[in-house]
Amino acid sequence: MINFFTYILLFGSMLFVIRRGELSGNKKLIYCGYIILFVVSALRYDIGNDYFNYWLNTEDLASQYRFSHSVKDVYNYSDGRFEIGFCVLASLFSWSENAFFWVSMVFSLLVVSGLYTAFERCKCHFWGMLLVIVTEYIFLQWDWIRQSGAFTFVLLSMLAAKDKNFSQFVIFVSIASIFHKSSIFMLVAYPLTYVRMNNKLIFLILITGLVIYWSGILDGFVNQVEMLFSYVDGYDKYDSANVALSVTHTTIFSRIRVSLFALLGALVVLTLDGDNAFYRNAITVGLFVYMLSGSTLLLIRIAWYFLVILFPCFGICIQSARYKNRVRFYLLISLLLAQVAVFSYDVATGTNTRGCVPYKTIFSDDFANHRFDIRDYK
Repeated sequence: MINFFTYILLFGSMLFVIRRGELSGNKKLIYCGYIILFVVSALRYDIGNDYFNYWLNTEDLASQYRFSHSVKDVYNYSDGRFEIGFCVLASLFSWSENAFFWVSMVFSLLVVSGLYTAFERCKCHFWGMLLVIVTEYIFLQWDWIRQSGAFTFVLLSMLAAKDKNFSQFVIFVSIASIFHKSSIFMLVAYPLTYVRMNNKLIFLILITGLVIYWSGILDGFVNQVEMLFSYVDGYDKYDSANVALSVTHTTIFSRIRVSLFALLGALVVLTLDGDNAFYRNAITVGLFVYMLSGSTLLLIRIAWYFLVILFPCFGICIQSARYKNRVRFYLLISLLLAQVAVFSYDVATGTNTRGCVPYKTIFSDDFANHRFDIRDYK
């Protein structure tokens, strides 16, 4: 399992450098930590079931641009499978024989920049990043390549919504939608800035979500929700057979994993103060949708849009609880360790909660060529 140790070494080093930077007030060390994340993200290889599809399609779009020299023609050629933002990037790097490498690097830069912006604002680089690397979030960024760009701008829109800056919120969501059209759903999030849910209501919503999730009574219904979008022109042209979906959130281990993540999110919500009411609402909605999503990819995407703000909020909570509520601090640490344990089990067994099995393709000895290797396409 040498690849697992490579992962621990790389991200352990990243966390060590970031922590030293925070404690010493040295921004340069913090920057170095994020550079490590960027390099690993940019040079990753074969993570996720979409990786080679994106590679082939990027090269296809780039070839079309070399032929027509028109971004509009490239977008029309994609026939609605890809948003204009992705088509622009494929066209921009069409000069390279490995256009996908540069497109992937741009998305990696967006992800890292977005995380830095959020964690810098909340002053929680170490704790926020620690949660990022022991959950599936970082792997979603590496697998859902177009959506990784959308995630970044949705995260920025969340920061704007918290400040009740509506125009900035709309701008960021609009930019997100040019990378992945599903992010346009986040326009409905802004009214949450005017809602104040008390702890009892939040507790009831999340408990209801857990009960529904474990009972599985809505599994058929949520799949029908996905089916409805098969009739939206261009929504699923990329893979019309994907309506049935391949994401597995239904095994016992996956249910335990999702439940532990939901408990961590719930504790974060209950720890945030009234000044962070919008974050409390967004995370609550995200957790509820996440638990109801079952194996429905569209709902999982939407849930993660709401949940991107959980990571900086975790840092806020753990730093606050450390001095104000030691019991809650130890509970947060315990649930974080549970995430580490589940992550380690995923790595060891290749179980995973995504159909793409990203852990296995990185770490398993059965996939010796699928590591953090610098790409060698030719």
